[in-house]
Amino acid sequence: MRPLAAFCLILWCAAVTAAEVPSTVGRPLRAEEPEVVWSAPTNGWPDLVWVYKVRPQQFPAAVVSNLMALASFTTADRRKSPPYKDKGTMFFGIPGDKYLALCPTLGYVEYHDPKAAAVSQLQPVVGVPNERETTQLGLKCLRLAGIDVSQLATKPGSSDLDLHWELDTIGYTDEKTKEEITLTNKYGVIFNRRVDGIRMGGKGLWGGVWICFGNHGKVADLKISWRNLEPYQLRPFPSPEEVALMLKDGRTFWPGGEAARRRVRKITVFKATPEYVAKYCDEPEDFVCPHVRLKVAADTEASTPSFAVWTPLMRPSP
Repeated sequence: MRPLAAFCLILWCAAVTAAEVPSTVGRPLRAEEPEVVWSAPTNGWPDLVWVYKVRPQQFPAAVVSNLMALASFTTADRRKSPPYKDKGTMFFGIPGDKYLALCPTLGYVEYHDPKAAAVSQLQPVVGVPNERETTQLGLKCLRLAGIDVSQLATKPGSSDLDLHWELDTIGYTDEKTKEEITLTNKYGVIFNRRVDGIRMGGKGLWGGVWICFGNHGKVADLKISWRNLEPYQLRPFPSPEEVALMLKDGRTFWPGGEAARRRVRKITVFKATPEYVAKYCDEPEDFVCPHVRLKVAADTEASTPSFAVWTPLMRPSP
């Protein structure tokens, strides 16, 4: 029996028609097209989706005031901005130290306080929130930033928020007992954005919020990626049959080149999730487009490590 190798395959939305696929992709996976077996549910797939044009974000005065208060800054703390990719950046504080940056063209907010959390066991670690407390504090900060909970991504088929947590730790050896000690000095939560009920791809910084808390629940780091999206074009969303055809006729780029392509005999699609694609938070963006993220297994001549494959699907048409 040939081994199955599971990997994640990401289909970037550009166009359903072959005419819109770049000439650098599109070669067959093998001399004979592989069999494609679709085992993924498509309940809730949209029929039509918007391609969005990115416009400068308008930060309301109340939001700017809330963020300045969160950082304990006043107008007297405003300084010339370091080199962000947004000439209209409002900057408060000291670069490399405690600072707050608001980038309207990017729809991006960044805050950092190096004194909010311990960096070694020689500093006090007191009152760092746990997972539940971090989530509650994060939701409070979202309200201060003018973000409503209805704009956050939820778990598939559920109204529960699709949350992700991370923590920073300090590890050291106790000099007296020689015991290995681990202290949690920061606890963070990531909220993904959703657009028209469809989540943004990635975790947070491609569209969403990342926030970390240190001692006494004080904000140590905050990054918000929330671009101002204007409907640009309404496009048909590809059907499972159209996506399967893209897999069969090789409209994909595979790491490993043609040799890797020839080994593929059968592709089984286990999961298919519509998502919106955006650039990373501090990168300029013209359009935010939909795509389909697929989890598949490939039946090959030899076992294959996990890897990602991209196929353009849905760009805005001229």
